[in-house]
Amino acid sequence: MGIKNWTVTVESVKSTAARELYLNNLNHQNHSNTERIINIWGNAQTSLNIQYQCEKRRLQQAMKRKGGRPPLAAMEYVFTLPKGIRPTKQQWQSILKRVVSNLSHSIGLNPRDFNGIVRAVLHQQEQNALLGTGDHLHVVIGKFNNNGLYLSELQKKGAIYTAKLSFNAAVRDELGIDHNDYIAKKNYVKSAKKRVPQWKVKSARQREEQDRSLTLIEANLNKVLNQCEKWLRAFELGDRKQMNRQYNRITKSLNFLLQEDIQSDKFVQLVDSMTKAIDKKSKKVQLPKLTTNI
Repeated sequence: MGIKNWTVTVESVKSTAARELYLNNLNHQNHSNTERIINIWGNAQTSLNIQYQCEKRRLQQAMKRKGGRPPLAAMEYVFTLPKGIRPTKQQWQSILKRVVSNLSHSIGLNPRDFNGIVRAVLHQQEQNALLGTGDHLHVVIGKFNNNGLYLSELQKKGAIYTAKLSFNAAVRDELGIDHNDYIAKKNYVKSAKKRVPQWKVKSARQREEQDRSLTLIEANLNKVLNQCEKWLRAFELGDRKQMNRQYNRITKSLNFLLQEDIQSDKFVQLVDSMTKAIDKKSKKVQLPKLTTNI
């Protein structure tokens, strides 16, 4: 039995200049298993052009005084093959052409619309290393072409699905290897670990939830103590505005704590003693007391 697809991953790119430096840096810590870095399509100027087209769109938005989230420059598709499968540079270029052509047609465009906004760098990986992936091609595609057209479809599931199917077909046509017939090789010696029993998983999740709840309660207890101190300090200074502000915050914090299961009697007694002191000094309705909740 083969595999469902060759691996294709996608992520947004904010700075193509930063990606250009990263993808071509053989000494980067993430490239410890990378043997060679090969230019497949475009160059550094292409990456700068992609960023430039994005900056043009940002300027247009600013001139129109339109708000909203600033656009990102590109989408990065990473096409990965298992270890033991190594296309040549020319084969990768042919694979890329097929993928870009199919991708452009799937979103109603001509492949020429992608001129100047496609940057591709190949990372050839050590084939005998136990860890790490096989050879993979990084393809950065600009979200704005040279005519200013916004290629919003690049980040949608339909385009990603098309890219996967195109990659499958291109590898089959170029290399004669079908993902449906490929048997994945186990690159580790040990056998797979046994699945953890469901009751252990549930128990661990419950403990995590309890720990989060206790942390939240402790944080709110500390918060209400701080708020009480601020109210008393404001009372001494005669700052009515600050007193009202902190009184409202104390009430909100206490209402939250009243719904929780507080285990610390000392904390509760300390909070209640401070709220009682506030009750004596203020002319408002008495604050809630936590002693009713232990």
